[in-house]
Amino acid sequence: MKKLKISLSLALKYSSLQTVADLEQKYESVYRHIATFFYQHPNNKLSIFFPGPLLEWLDESHPEFTKLFAKMVARKQIEVLGGSFYDALLPTIFPIDRSGQLELLTSEVRRIFGKRPRGSVFKSSVWDNSLVPTLQNCGMEYVLLDSSIASGRNEFIPYILNEKGKSVKVLFRNDRFSLKNDMDASLYVSNLRAEAFADEMNGDLFENIDPYFVRNSEGDRIVSIQIEEGQFMELLDSLWLEKFYFACRNEFQDCVEVCFPLDYLNSCDDFKQIFIQSGISSKYNSASVFDYLFTHPRSKSLYDRMLHISMILSQCKGDKSRRTSAREYLWKAQSGESYLCDSSSADSVFRNAKIRQYAYRNLSEAEKMVREADEFSEYVSAYDYDGDGHDEYVCSMDRFNAVISQRGAQIFEFSVMKSSGNYADNESGRGLFLSYLFNDSQFDSYKKRGSLDSAVASSVFSRKFFVESAFNSSRNEVKLLGMGDFVSLDDDGKVSKLPVSIIKKYVANSNGFMVQFILKNESHFPIKGKLVVESNFSQMDFSMPECSSYSLEVIHGAEKSILFDGTEIGIDRMPAECVPVSDVSFIQITDTFNDVSFVYEPNENCDAVFIPHTSNRGTTFVSALCWNVDLVGGLEMEKTINFAVITPKKRKK
Repeated sequence: MKKLKISLSLALKYSSLQTVADLEQKYESVYRHIATFFYQHPNNKLSIFFPGPLLEWLDESHPEFTKLFAKMVARKQIEVLGGSFYDALLPTIFPIDRSGQLELLTSEVRRIFGKRPRGSVFKSSVWDNSLVPTLQNCGMEYVLLDSSIASGRNEFIPYILNEKGKSVKVLFRNDRFSLKNDMDASLYVSNLRAEAFADEMNGDLFENIDPYFVRNSEGDRIVSIQIEEGQFMELLDSLWLEKFYFACRNEFQDCVEVCFPLDYLNSCDDFKQIFIQSGISSKYNSASVFDYLFTHPRSKSLYDRMLHISMILSQCKGDKSRRTSAREYLWKAQSGESYLCDSSSADSVFRNAKIRQYAYRNLSEAEKMVREADEFSEYVSAYDYDGDGHDEYVCSMDRFNAVISQRGAQIFEFSVMKSSGNYADNESGRGLFLSYLFNDSQFDSYKKRGSLDSAVASSVFSRKFFVESAFNSSRNEVKLLGMGDFVSLDDDGKVSKLPVSIIKKYVANSNGFMVQFILKNESHFPIKGKLVVESNFSQMDFSMPECSSYSLEVIHGAEKSILFDGTEIGIDRMPAECVPVSDVSFIQITDTFNDVSFVYEPNENCDAVFIPHTSNRGTTFVSALCWNVDLVGGLEMEKTINFAVITPKKRKK
């Protein structure tokens, strides 16, 4: 009798946010029970995936656990699956990192369990056919993927993928086959087998034009079923899992068998050839991981930063040990959880923001290692950093790394070389040194927390694409020109659109920037309004979603004031409107969580407004310098800001 082969796999989860206490709690509540159950039932087979960091922690903190699993691997009861050590989205990274991450986990599995993996699983089934040669070169014979990335395929047969002369086998998993503890175990197995051979039961097998089914009409079928980590304890506590294994061994012993994927694949003499386009699990509502990145700007920005570090690391020819350290930090930053976010809840979005900042810190550490490996010299370069078809300007300076975009002529990425993350990682997409020209009505709206975003959207220059006016890499100078129409209101309420232009010049230095603004009235009529230069500092302290850890010190007139002290500010205590200050000559904003300060010194005293602005990804500290504008036709005004980054000096031991 033809059999249905059932392959059960369990993928354990790991997050960079987990503490030792979290891992210990998970060990006591889940991991220990997994080991106990299978060790006490030697006939029950399971394939299991350990993320690399989790496997390292288990081997170091609970060697009794890994030794127990090594015994079960030796008696061919447990199969340990391979994959990316840091659960990276492999299609998004360079080939050297793909194979490196696969080989790193393979080495750890072989060292700990005494046998190398032959099958792989990928986070969220992120797939691209270019992975086939990498998998084969790394000794992988098969891969388990969600059927959602190849809709319409029969999930009960084995497939084979080919790419440039290399091949790897694939089995599809489908959520509708998930173990159901609300159904009798015997009935579940019976229904599963009936569905696997439904075509034969209907008597239409040979009517199917697919030659594979004709050739293999007498062959066994297989179904791959993944058990979620959170589901495992429910199945175990309800005794459903035990009943399932018992039913397969006894009631259905002639027609059902629980086995490893490789056991089934080695017994097959024919596979169905297919090509699978780039894909990702259906829960992300995207055709591929790149489609997902293009629709999630924060993830795409992190991806661009990761690619930049990968590029400069590949060009590094210096100290080998530092290059190795840099690549390890890079691999940590490639963890898939940093790029994929379940946006169904505010908690998930906030959590992902924290994970992203953790990835940015690892990338900063990687860049520091690269700088130490080679003789570093500061530079400003222009190239298409984010793949949008336009050049961005990468400023790699002693204390920081910044990227200037032509869209808004803003700094949309700003990482301090103190492993403190990306200060421009805002959900609004607004970074540092954005410039707006407001009329009085727009400026009044801007000062209110609830209407800040809409006021920005209606202003001149907010989303304008600036063109390059001049670029001089030897002088670290970038000059950008923006054009727009200013909405002017006269005393009678009549609306006029008057052309204006602004030149924004950045000159980078070791400690920061000199930023110059030249606003010109291009019309023949006078304009009056407010020139606002805005910087948005991302949340760095994630102890609470609605808090701000930024302190603020200003010198205005002859007074020195501390307006915020960097303690947590709940949403109920935040001001409804901005905190205005007039006659300002000096501003110091300090990230108290990382002990990094940012200093603004305008060449002429100005007004300023500050407000912690709350969104679903946390609190952004908004700082804006403001000047009155009163220009007759054809005239211009010039303002300059000196911006400096202050990091604490290393303490002497």
